[in-house]
Amino acid sequence: MKESKQAVIELQSIQSFNHSADLRILKGSVLLTEAGNLIDHVLKAGQSWRVKRGAQVVVEPLEQGTCLQHKMVGNKLSDEFINWVFVENWGLVRLSK
Repeated sequence: MKESKQAVIELQSIQSFNHSADLRILKGSVLLTEAGNLIDHVLKAGQSWRVKRGAQVVVEPLEQGTCLQHKMVGNKLSDEFINWVFVENWGLVRLSK
């Protein structure tokens, strides 16, 4: 089952993202650089970019007052992961049902 969280960010400096998300430019424009991609992209208001899981993306505002919508996209944890906890000096431990 998919869940998403979103926020509107006013970019005042370089911002990086390294998780699965949709970025939509609401106002202004940005220079977008993705690790491993030799081509940088200029995105303007109304355009969007999907950050793939595991990718590293950096956006730099090209205009003052640039805003983007950041919408995280991911899967809910399945039931098999719910009964795990992290215990210091032990690591991950599965709780009995």
